[in-house]
Amino acid sequence: MKVSRVFLSCLVVVAATAVVASAADRLQMSRKSSAAAVRVPLGGVLYDQTGGQSGAGVASQDFESAYDAYDAQAADDFVVPPGGWSVNEVFAAGQYSVAGPVTNMNVQFFVNAAGLPGALVPGCNYVNVPATADGLGNVTVPLSPPCALVPGPYWVSAQARLDFGTGGQWYWNGVTPPAGVSGVWQNPGGGFGVCPTWTPTPTCIPGADANQAFALSGVPLPVELQHFSIE
Repeated sequence: MKVSRVFLSCLVVVAATAVVASAADRLQMSRKSSAAAVRVPLGGVLYDQTGGQSGAGVASQDFESAYDAYDAQAADDFVVPPGGWSVNEVFAAGQYSVAGPVTNMNVQFFVNAAGLPGALVPGCNYVNVPATADGLGNVTVPLSPPCALVPGPYWVSAQARLDFGTGGQWYWNGVTPPAGVSGVWQNPGGGFGVCPTWTPTPTCIPGADANQAFALSGVPLPVELQHFSIE
């Protein structure tokens, strides 16, 4: 699901003193810049949707309590082939409104429910877990224990756990052209005034890309044992 680099930047640092203006007064629905460089994890890549980045992204962030109303979350779909996967790392291409950096992420996997994220996959809800980000905002998130997925359609969400007052905003980059089903976005607290529940991203944010830039790494399942006979 690609998402144009729509920055829903309703939160803006007014001065170096970390004085923050009213988010409602500073809402910025979109912003465009050059595409960030992408680093796909080396080896074991199970799914790669990082090509064709548009240079645009959407807010997907868990803010500090003072800005909970603006917590936003994007998700995109993928399909696990026969045999299944054990996913041990998620890579999300992104960018910052200021310097960041993102040091922790929320990563969640959902079953598919009529074309939208449904129930959380058991054992695949990673909240406030350590992550590594480069200076551009591309984030690598190790998953422990790995997320075991049987064949079928799923959704993955990558959400920065970042305080606006000290790190600004993180935006999950989009890709173009669209890659299948549109990605989705939600703002349960209502701070942005649109899409309190999962809705196709371009509906929430006109002009946004329909899909996100991400990659999943791990190993295919099951691991088959080889049988040998010694004469």
